[in-house]
Amino acid sequence: MVEFAVVAPIGFLLLVGIAILALVEMDSVQLSNLTRDAARAGAICGSSQRASGGLLPDGSTCTYAHLQTYLSNRLRGLPSGSAGKPATGSFGSNCDTTATNAVVCVWTASHAMVSISGSNPLDACARGDVLEVVTQFNAQLYVPVVGRFFGGGSTKSLQADATATCEQ
Repeated sequence: MVEFAVVAPIGFLLLVGIAILALVEMDSVQLSNLTRDAARAGAICGSSQRASGGLLPDGSTCTYAHLQTYLSNRLRGLPSGSAGKPATGSFGSNCDTTATNAVVCVWTASHAMVSISGSNPLDACARGDVLEVVTQFNAQLYVPVVGRFFGGGSTKSLQADATATCEQ
């Protein structure tokens, strides 16, 4: 009985920690998937000569504003936590850092910067260029003990980065 009283709280804490880490990993996988989907959708819609009938996966027309809305809606659909904005300090003039939930950049195939006009990277994305999308999500940790194990706080910051080759 005494042994159980000593071991049970540790076992319970371990079990709760495993469950929370599984939820964080699920959020990480979903964040990677939605970032990859957004990069792919943006690459298909890229170019200032894009077809007027092009559609994003949610059925809206291919515009940068609709791509941002598509990405924001997908981020809000993650089960636990909140969307964040990636730190914008290390991004260059080839990136739009004005979006609320993502940073979108355009590169040539040889990874040279492509200058974007205004804040619409889709127009700068020529055939063969690479569109990059970077997102961040603050996953909820639920239990303060687990948060302290990860260095404090009740959330764990997750970041995803995806690229796709522009097709138009």
